[in-house]
Amino acid sequence: MIGIKSKKGGLLMKDLKTEFLDYMDLNGVRYRELNDHAVLISYHGEKLNTISIHVIFEQDHPGIVKLACWEIAHFPEDRLEAGFALCNRLNSRFRWVKFYLDEDRDFRAELDLLVNPSHVGEPCTMLVAQMAQIIDEAYPEITRALWPS
Repeated sequence: MIGIKSKKGGLLMKDLKTEFLDYMDLNGVRYRELNDHAVLISYHGEKLNTISIHVIFEQDHPGIVKLACWEIAHFPEDRLEAGFALCNRLNSRFRWVKFYLDEDRDFRAELDLLVNPSHVGEPCTMLVAQMAQIIDEAYPEITRALWPS
């Protein structure tokens, strides 16, 4: 919950997730609520069939929304070097999205967004769509790093 000053000077509590869901409902965007602080939006890409993006409203950092895609690919031990090099290339090429390999060798993408509590829906929805597009565009490079010819 975030405190927002009303025009009358009182303090209003505004739930960022509710604001976001209201915007998506109004614009016909399909989603699935995961819990009190997270929503899942799935896209169908041209190169990657399903791109699932988690929208997480951080409770420890009010006003910060994390977008995360955890199910892109899994790199075997012998392809880690290629995976790390790919992360560097993609991170230097694409704005907004951060690619990385986690401790389980899963290839992930994340984006952190600072939002205005009264204007959450449009920027979050726009960046979720942009993130899905970037992941879809990067996917052929990810598969080449996994399975070189």
